[in-house]
This record gives sequence, C-alpha cells and structure tokens, in this order.
Amino acid sequence: MIPRVLILDDEIDIYDRVDKLIKITEQKTFKRDKLIINDISLTANNYDNYFSVNNSNSIFNNVRWRYKPFKIFNKDEEKIWDGIVYDIVRDHQRKLAVIRSRDRLYKFKNIKISYSSSDWETPAEAAKNIMDNYNFTDYNAKAVQNSINILTDAQCYIKCHINSEDNIKFMHALEKLGEYAVADVFTMNNEVYFKCWEPFVGGVTVRLTEDDILKSLKVHSPLEFNLINNYGITISDGTVETDAGNNNIGEVSRQDQFYGTQDLNEIDGSLENEIEIRDNASAVYIGETSIKRTHINLSKQPRPPEVIEFVLPIDFRHLITLETYFRISFSDEGWDAKLFEPYTIIKDEDNNRMTITAYEVQE
Repeated sequence: MIPRVLILDDEIDIYDRVDKLIKITEQKTFKRDKLIINDISLTANNYDNYFSVNNSNSIFNNVRWRYKPFKIFNKDEEKIWDGIVYDIVRDHQRKLAVIRSRDRLYKFKNIKISYSSSDWETPAEAAKNIMDNYNFTDYNAKAVQNSINILTDAQCYIKCHINSEDNIKFMHALEKLGEYAVADVFTMNNEVYFKCWEPFVGGVTVRLTEDDILKSLKVHSPLEFNLINNYGITISDGTVETDAGNNNIGEVSRQDQFYGTQDLNEIDGSLENEIEIRDNASAVYIGETSIKRTHINLSKQPRPPEVIEFVLPIDFRHLITLETYFRISFSDEGWDAKLFEPYTIIKDEDNNRMTITAYEVQE
C-alpha cells in the first residue's frame, strides 16, 4: 500500500504531490501536563497552480476548503493525522504549496465554560462531565473511567464552581482538573487521555536490547522536574492539610541538603477559587501522589528519575505508546531490564524511525 493524504471531505488524495509525510509527535509532560494542539505543515507541488485557490484552474477555486477535514494515512493504512485545514500557503517562486492543519482539539481552545458540580465528584468525573456537556467526543473513555475508579478508591473528591464570568476556557479546565487528580492529560491517536498516575504494578510486554536501538542512548537526570516533597492543601472546612501533619512521606527528601523543601503549588493556580477539595483523604491523596510520582527511592535515597533519549525502528510504534512501560538492557550503563515509561514519541514515517524520550519508573 502507499500512503494517502485526503483533503476536501476525503474526496481527493494529494499524496502524489507531497514531498514527504509529516513527523507525528505525541507527548505528555511529566507533572506539568498541557493539552498540546498539534499544528502541522505539509509541502506539496504546485507547479500547475493546483493549490492556487484563486486560480480558475484550481480545484479549490470557489470551494469551501478552509476548516474542512484533512487526513493522512501511512503505508499500513493507519490514520496518522486527523485534523482540519486552516491555511494553504502558495509559494509561487518555488512552485510549492504548504498546507497547514491543526488537530480537532483546536476549535475547543477558546471556548469559555460554565460548570458546577451537583455533588462531590472525582476530578476525572468533572472532566468527563465538562467534555460531555460541550459535546467533545474525542476522548478515550477507557482511560477516563479507569481514572474515575482510581480516584473513587482513593476517596479523592472535589466540587467545581465555574461560572461564565470566571473566563475559564475548556482546555484550561481539563488541565487543572488533571492537576487535582495528579493525572496526565494528553492527546494520542486523535483522542484526549485523562490518565491518573499509578505506582507500577507490572504488565511490561516490551523488552529492548542494544541491538534494537538505531541511535544510541543519551542519559541524564535533570533537576527541572521540580521534585515535590511537601504540600499544604486547604480543604472545604478551611483546614490546611500538610505532609508533616499526615504520613510525612517526604521527610527524607526535605532533609536533603540540596533539595530542601519543595512545595506542591500546582493547585494554587487560577482555578483555586473554583475548585473545592472535600476532605483530608482527598488532600492527602493529591499531596502524596504528587510526591511519589516525582521521586525515585523516596524513603531512602530520594532523587529525580533518569531520562533517556534514543531511536528505534518505526515497527515498534504498535508496541511502545504513551500508555506502555518497557524494559531496556544497556551494558554501558550496566542496566539489566531497567524499567521506563515514554513521555515523548516522535514518529518519522518517511525515515522509518521513532525517537523516544522516556523516564525511569520506580519498581
């Protein structure tokens, strides 16, 4: 099979005019998740003014092409892009056209929302209700429901009080609810995922060796993770819950001469008056989960996780996603099946490779 590039409501395939396919980036952003609106540019041949929309010979002349669907399929008939066209740049000096497209999340970017919880609910339930209320259907229901289950078991509950005059936008509300849930909020395969962090409990199906890697590892352990080892969270009765006042799990990290006290501050943002945290159990879950997910060896020798960057053949795209764990053996670092979780995956269909950035996972 050959790739397809479909435009104008899937009626026309322009692949034979395309120089090369796009690179697809899927990303979650370790503790500071932002819903990424992907914006791509695809260069096509315009030697005969095929894309010159004001030219009478162009198929786009007098046609409503702007904001119409734009889809790309790879050689395996997998959809790698599903968005809308928002501009066609005509470069007549080089006889090229650049088709600019954004994913479907874009139209929700600036929608101002209004939402009030009818009762105490988990942050994941609030996120689902907002998406449903605004007819946003491109979310992964399984990931959302799993997060609801995790938060329900942890007894983590909130109430939203978001009025239209608060000027809170759709995407920002989902991102903030992700912070209250200690969840990754990201897009993958044209869907929004709301995925609560969990300690690793097994389930690795991918094991990599040095022979699998096309371009060898870079390894580092950056401090920009902003390790969290303390929290002060105000609950509905006005009480401030702290790590020291509860299970004190961040004590060893706080005592480190270099790290010192690193406070949780995500939930003190612009929605702090619009989201109410129910009780001690809710606050402790948020605080302790934030501490656990940013540390390796928290109770003994706390440190940030190690980060690796490397390149694999594109064939691994079905095995390694933003939802999977993998193990890697690498003699230069003395690793024997060390556990990692991907945070950025860049798929380069033209060069048959994928670049991965992954973070060490505590076992």
